[in-house]
Amino acid sequence: KMDIDSFYYYFFFNDTATTEIYTLSLHDALPILIPKAEIFTTPHSGDFLVGSTFNVSIYVNTEENSINTINIKLNFDPSKLSIVRPTGGKSIFGIWIEPPSYNNKKGTASFVGAIPNGLTTSSGLIATVTFKALSTGKTRINIMNTSSVNLNDGLGSNVKLNLSGSFYNISPKTPDGVLIYSDTHPFQDRWYNNNSPILKWEIGRASC
Repeated sequence: KMDIDSFYYYFFFNDTATTEIYTLSLHDALPILIPKAEIFTTPHSGDFLVGSTFNVSIYVNTEENSINTINIKLNFDPSKLSIVRPTGGKSIFGIWIEPPSYNNKKGTASFVGAIPNGLTTSSGLIATVTFKALSTGKTRINIMNTSSVNLNDGLGSNVKLNLSGSFYNISPKTPDGVLIYSDTHPFQDRWYNNNSPILKWEIGRASC
């Protein structure tokens, strides 16, 4: 059996001045496989009302690689969204290297953690962030290029990331409704001998 790592081709180039020998290793000609991973958010899209809150979860797909460190940087439009709670519930992080942080004036958030002994997963939950819709219009949540994932290979080798953010539409808040009342017939569940009730109404004050 021939060892491909030690197999070389020799090329001879002759001219009137000199003869040169070039050596090519087949091992060096093989493609280099770069480890990859994907960071994505859910829901990927949605419609929300001004004043409402909603959760956005951040996941990692390690694409069969074992990883042990994740550094996630988010940005968003602070005129459209604000963070109410930076993280809640479960997380694949065994150790938070830095406490989850955010800045609603700049529209940024950061999540940095480690996974002892590494992890291979197709949908590992990193964090769940609660946002509040502030104003109408289209907006997005981006995973920044400064985010990083490191292999559990004893060297902390970098992983090439595929980043997928979210797109949302913020709609105006619906009116609260119409409040109807009567000074002459104030109770709906009672009978009155006055057959000429006086009704009044106010818009936007109805309660559920």
